[in-house]
Amino acid sequence: MRIDHDLVAAAAECSPGEPPASLSGREIEAWISNLSSQEKDALLQRLISGDDPHLLAELRQRTILEMHSKEMPTKGPRRTAGEIISRAETLANARKKKEAEQRARERARRQREQAERRKQYLESLAGKESHLWAKIDKLIATRQPKQYDEAVSLLRDLLDLSDMQNTSSDFSRTERLRTSW
Repeated sequence: MRIDHDLVAAAAECSPGEPPASLSGREIEAWISNLSSQEKDALLQRLISGDDPHLLAELRQRTILEMHSKEMPTKGPRRTAGEIISRAETLANARKKKEAEQRARERARRQREQAERRKQYLESLAGKESHLWAKIDKLIATRQPKQYDEAVSLLRDLLDLSDMQNTSSDFSRTERLRTSW
């Protein structure tokens, strides 16, 4: 229905709570005693004629609303439409900020997980450096662009591994690649 949920929430903030779904016998008796005799006669006539199948539900609802509207004042003073709209904007901004914070936390969590997976992957490469260098040489020798991309990816992995192990001097083997071309 495209209802602005923030506007509804702002409007509902000062609304009275839900009236109870039922009344006690004493409350019903008090409500009936407050009706004028003319109104009682009209209600009895409608009841006896049986023309209104919803009369019972209507009377129950009316009784509940009338009895509890006196007991349940609004939570605050009446507000203008502008005040409600302003409050809705405040609620929307707070909701958007909360959602942005949640997205940032989720993004940070995914980045931590990705970094942990990357670390585990690099640790799995430890000790296989000479094999990887040979694979890189072989991939470059094919002179195919797709193979070059794979070689570059492996070179990044080896560089990250050497940084992680603080052995960047071992990565100087790339000089060999430069001089071979």
